[in-house]
Amino acid sequence: MSVVTKIGRHLRKYYVLHLMALPAVVAVLVFSYAPKYGAIVAFQDINFSKGFFGSPFIGFKNFEFLFKTTDAWIITRNTVLYNIVFILLNTSLAVLLAIILNEVRSKRLAKSLQTDYMMPHFLSITAVSMMVLAFLSTASGAVSQVWETIGRERRNWYTTRSVWPGTLIFVNSWKNVGYSSIIYLASIAGISQEYYEAAMIDGATRPQQAFYIT
Repeated sequence: MSVVTKIGRHLRKYYVLHLMALPAVVAVLVFSYAPKYGAIVAFQDINFSKGFFGSPFIGFKNFEFLFKTTDAWIITRNTVLYNIVFILLNTSLAVLLAIILNEVRSKRLAKSLQTDYMMPHFLSITAVSMMVLAFLSTASGAVSQVWETIGRERRNWYTTRSVWPGTLIFVNSWKNVGYSSIIYLASIAGISQEYYEAAMIDGATRPQQAFYIT
């Protein structure tokens, strides 16, 4: 039996599974492999009339132009600092939230909370941006209305630079902590109950069990 025949039989036998996997395969090709074209173009003096293979290779000259500007270093610094904060804060909050979820004894409540915490992760960044705009809008934003209610003059929060560091950190944590906490919760669920039972016999309190075992 030839290799082609074997592949054909396999595809016919498991065609439903292959159809189910197709969207994920397309997503990987589009979002993981297609952008690599841009990574190569960054090192070329691209000329679309000559095409991808006809454009000359210029090394790091495009990057030299970028990093000669002052904005490039500011952008790089902000990106690094934001990501450090995101990693430290989101990891800490996700672990804490996972421990709290693990202590919920009602299975129905625990599943409901897990679903609620997961939802922000699946919102597109466009939808999240529109939600932020709705909160910070000068004309009808919730923040402006509360600000006016307490006797303050309305401000254009959307263009206030000092507002954005905290807003970006909050939105990023709100969007990602819930999903990460479910992953940590799955790891915590794998811990044998014998450890907790032994700790209870030794007189360990719930916080001590969470800190030393979980």
